[in-house]
Amino acid sequence: MPLALWVLWAAISGKRLITVLCISTLLIATSLQVAPGTILFALIAIAVRGNKTDKIASIGLLFAGCIAAFFVMFYKIDIPESDRLAVWNLFVFNWYEGMVAPFDLTFRGMFWALFSNGIFAFVLGACILLPKTNKPSVQAVKAVLITAGVAWIAVGLFVQFAPEALQYPQLLIFPIARQLQVPQILAYVFLLGLLFNWVSHKPNGIKYGFATVALLAMLISGPGNLELWTMLAAIGVVVAIVLHFVVPRMTIPGPLQGVVSYFIITKMETPFSRVALTAFTLIMAVALSYSIWHRAPAYVQLVKTGIHGASDIAPWRNVSTYLRQNTAKDAVVLPFRHAT
Repeated sequence: MPLALWVLWAAISGKRLITVLCISTLLIATSLQVAPGTILFALIAIAVRGNKTDKIASIGLLFAGCIAAFFVMFYKIDIPESDRLAVWNLFVFNWYEGMVAPFDLTFRGMFWALFSNGIFAFVLGACILLPKTNKPSVQAVKAVLITAGVAWIAVGLFVQFAPEALQYPQLLIFPIARQLQVPQILAYVFLLGLLFNWVSHKPNGIKYGFATVALLAMLISGPGNLELWTMLAAIGVVVAIVLHFVVPRMTIPGPLQGVVSYFIITKMETPFSRVALTAFTLIMAVALSYSIWHRAPAYVQLVKTGIHGASDIAPWRNVSTYLRQNTAKDAVVLPFRHAT
């Protein structure tokens, strides 16, 4: 995920197309499932704010990528007609937490479906409608989020109501929820910046209170695990307050002063912004570090066998060797996890 964010950041910040493509190559090599949507959004950002040459090239790559994807999905991935609907239903109704069907009520019930989709719609709408500037980076962010919103609605409705004649499992290989993770993080960070700017302009107690509630609501509700993120938010805020208001009044030994000052953000205009950004940085650092550590067994398994999967619960034994010896060279193997 950090690499995917770097790809999108490079495009939005105005880096050259070649730079974005180089980082995208690393992303494809490490996370093929997240790469298609991230690269799509990055090319859209370049098409909005890049120079003339990069704009033309990015648009050309978008069309070429769509044609290549269509060719691979319908001419290289051959799913027998007799199995087409069964595989479609397997993807839609058994994929983890509704990855391909954001509007389906089967997985978490009506309340969570309305809550999660409502939060996402609210954040996207705020990021698109609130900024009143023509800065290229802001316009690029808006283009990315508009595209994400359209894709979220179109794909969600299609998966939910597609007639059997159009239910091709190839269209679900890259689940929409996974592709929208990076734009979702971008929207939250962008909205965080808008909130900081609003508070910095004629700050007062009412703004501080509203911004605090808004920040905690976004941080806790966005990822989905309410208990975990509530705990992280509380700890992060306490640590940030201590760093900014308690530690500066303490006598710190010389060698430790540099270490402590590294974690204290001083370039923001208001104390609220400094504390909030410090807390946000600490929380995300802990969360991402835990995520990397939690997924380490899967990466170890990938290095050993060439298979990237849930290696902590699935004992892979010579699977890659078996597949290479017992399948045709031009065969396409579609792995998936089926809950029994």
